Parts: sequence; C-alpha cells; structure tokens
Amino acid sequence: ITLFTNDSEIKEVYNDVISAYPDLNSLNVDFSKAFKHYNYYFPDRKIPEVASYISGFNYAIAASDSVLGVGLDMYLGKDYEYYRMIGFPQYKTNNMSSEYIVTDAIKGWIATEFEFNPVDKDMLEQIIHHGKIMYIMDAVFPYSEDTLKIGYTKEQLEWCTNSQVNIWSHFVDNQLLFSTNSKEIMTYLNEGPFTPGMPRESPSKIGVWLGWQIVRAYMERQDEVDLEKLLQAKAPDILKNSKYKPRK
Repeated sequence: ITLFTNDSEIKEVYNDVISAYPDLNSLNVDFSKAFKHYNYYFPDRKIPEVASYISGFNYAIAASDSVLGVGLDMYLGKDYEYYRMIGFPQYKTNNMSSEYIVTDAIKGWIATEFEFNPVDKDMLEQIIHHGKIMYIMDAVFPYSEDTLKIGYTKEQLEWCTNSQVNIWSHFVDNQLLFSTNSKEIMTYLNEGPFTPGMPRESPSKIGVWLGWQIVRAYMERQDEVDLEKLLQAKAPDILKNSKYKPRK
C-alpha cells in the first residue's frame, strides 16, 4: 500500500485503532466463548493465542501454528477515511467493522487447521469443503446470525434463501458441479460485488453458500454431530446422502 509509507500515517492509524479499541476485553470474552465451543467438538486440537496487530491495511487475519492474529486496522468501520483513500471497494468495506472480527478470525483459524488443496478438485469437492467450514462455524457460533458467519447482508441472505431453487438449477443445468476449470470454479468462490453469471442481486461466493446448505442438509440426516467424521466424508457421498433438492 503506497499510501501507508511514513511515520505520521502509521501513527495516525495506530491512534485510530487505539481509539476504536481502547481495550480488548469484550473481544477476548467472545473469543473465549467461541473456542470453548470449538474445543467441545475438537478436544484434541490446539487453541491458539489471539493477538492483535497493525497490518498496514494488508491482512485482516493471520494464523501461525499457535497464534491467531487480528489486524485491527482492517476493522475500523465501513466509512473509515483511509479505506476510501486506498480504494477498497464497498463490498469489502461493508464487512470491515468490529462485529466481524471474531467470526472472521475463527473462520481463518478453521481454514488453516483443516487444510485443503484445491488442485485437481472439481466444483463439488470445493464447495463442499467450504460448506464443511461453514458448518463448523455453525457449531462454534450457535447463537450468531448467518450474516456474520458468511459476510452477507440480510438482504443478500434472503435473496439466496428465496432463490435456492434457481441457484441449484443454475449449477445442475450448466453442469458446474463436476467442472475442473479453476477459473470457472473461482467465479463461484471469490469475494466480489456479486456472483458473475448470476443476477446482480446475488451476493458473491454463491458456491460457498450452496456448499453450506448441502452440508447442513447432510448433517440433519446424521444421528450425531460428529465434526471429525464430517471432515473425513467425501463430497459425492455428502451430496448423495444429503438428499439436497430444493423445491419451490
């Protein structure tokens, strides 16, 4: 970021972070609650130390083997002047406020803990992988709104729910589920103002949302919520056993 180049700018952003987050007590409480749920489902997995930092407007979340870092300068509110000066698009700044910190961070940690190599994986495998992550988010945040988990507005989430039949038909009719075209696949997984090839009212990463619904349907048919078993389940088996077929 060329804008973020001298000491005065760094100091200004640092002061803005301190002003917005004079203490981290409430965030620490929320992290503790989330990791308590996480530890219930994954008792043998480590719980990281959570640390905050100034990223220089680069990385909101960074994870290592034992530390989960939160770049607080990436959560100063959608109208923060530096975001506009840098040129962050609105779809990005909409989620750059404090209420997204804990869900973003935990999602980032989950993604690094349960690594997935997308090379040579088809669309179905990739959306189901994301669906598994989102289902773990359901378990870790049982009382949080879906909007916070996936980063959609209420209107975008309602559009997905109301358009579920059309979304599924779009994937089936265009034979997308077994596509191995990485560019095509990323069209349905990437962040953006909307999902290319779908109505402008659609949110981005519609494949993530679809995978989430399939995994939810699959887990509703299981006798118990065993997330380790879910992680081992194969994408075709999940789709088949989910009986997922939205109806009008």
